Amino acid sequence: SYSDRIPGLNPIWHEHIGRPGELRNLAIQRAMGKYVLFLDSDDYIGTEALEKLNTFADEHPSDIFAFQLEGINRSVPRSMLSTTSPDVDLVDSGLYKTLGIWKMVDRDFIVDNDIKFDPSIRRGDDVLFFIEAMLKARRMSVLSGYPFYMLRGREDGSSITQDEWDHSKRLSVVKKAARLVLDLSQDEKTKNHFMIRIFNAD
Repeated sequence: SYSDRIPGLNPIWHEHIGRPGELRNLAIQRAMGKYVLFLDSDDYIGTEALEKLNTFADEHPSDIFAFQLEGINRSVPRSMLSTTSPDVDLVDSGLYKTLGIWKMVDRDFIVDNDIKFDPSIRRGDDVLFFIEAMLKARRMSVLSGYPFYMLRGREDGSSITQDEWDHSKRLSVVKKAARLVLDLSQDEKTKNHFMIRIFNAD
């Protein structure tokens, strides 16, 4: 088993329920390390990803770490993840455009700010989580120059992300996202850019 091969690994076995937010919240509760890195079941990370991220985080503490992505049978965000920077502006960097799960986050920051995934929805919980997290973060960093995270698209298009999104459920997520932006944005520039991102992409 993986726990026999990897010291400190604590697997949690749970039946498939089709709502990732509930299991992601459980993982945050059980996490024992300083940082939480989210990895979807279809994806994988580079062999040196954790070591490089840990070294960078030790040198440049941050609330949220975004990193270079590679896509397999799918496209991925690139421009805002192409240059390493220990402290990026949320809007000027373009980081607000990447609201997917592929990031590493300080666990104390998550807990102290009571940020949770919506356990009731099948899709879009990562968008809501990272809108809230980014707007509450004091510092965000980008690490590039290495394929940290590989996102895989299924050739048969059967993953949750690739499924057609029911319009009413999609609109419900967009409305929740807009409310977070209105409540948490510190300035009009941030608010306007997030609103454009939400209504154009989600």
